[in-house]
Amino acid sequence: MKQHKFKRMAHDLMDLIPNNRFQVDYKYDVIWFSHYHANGVSVLQIDNTIHSEGEMLTNFELAKKVIKGECLIDERDSDLSHQT
Repeated sequence: MKQHKFKRMAHDLMDLIPNNRFQVDYKYDVIWFSHYHANGVSVLQIDNTIHSEGEMLTNFELAKKVIKGECLIDERDSDLSHQT
């Protein structure tokens, strides 16, 4: 994915965050989306050097759903997001 589009994705997630239960960290080719909850923290990683554009967009949509309260990051999603 082109760098400007990837950076826009990170900023879009940052703009959606309503409170401190969520955190988005962005560093050039990686976005880390963290969701803090009663059972700890779940992290979704979007890596522009490892994931295909389709995988990145899927994880981006998942992060948006988590922010909206429509779903949670489960271990299956988390494992998928950290594959190398």
